[in-house]
Amino acid sequence: MSYSRYTWLRNLLWTLVFGLLAAMLTIAICTSVHADGLTVTTVSDQVGIVPGQVVSITSTLTNTYAVAPPIELTATATWQCGLMPSETTTAGVTLSLTKPVMVPSYNLPLGSNFAYVAGSAKVDGVTVELSGIPEQLTIPLAKTLTEGQATVVTFQLRAQ
Repeated sequence: MSYSRYTWLRNLLWTLVFGLLAAMLTIAICTSVHADGLTVTTVSDQVGIVPGQVVSITSTLTNTYAVAPPIELTATATWQCGLMPSETTTAGVTLSLTKPVMVPSYNLPLGSNFAYVAGSAKVDGVTVELSGIPEQLTIPLAKTLTEGQATVVTFQLRAQ
């Protein structure tokens, strides 16, 4: 067998090994994403309120997943070229899996007892525009929170 065929075979085997690693990586990532790792804590600056009074609300949304330990994947291929002794080729990779939580919006039904104070909604200190109907407060977030990361939503309501 000539050198070019030997090189071609080695390249083919490396392609197969890395293809196997890519397949394992895809399976690991797809099976590790969950949607139940979000904790929402809401506090108000006042407890007893009267009609016309403004109350400030702060909600903290936190990804409560723990950081996963890294995963090590190793693929091995044994091959032979012509009469030469068999050889083994090994390739490995260490993967860090994350468990992000996507939070598209923060929604709060207001009912008839409260009205949103225009211009008071902020996400992480930045004023945001709202959408929705008067009975439901909808604050767009479009946030992806990694493990332990949080976002803070603040707004004011007026008691009716």
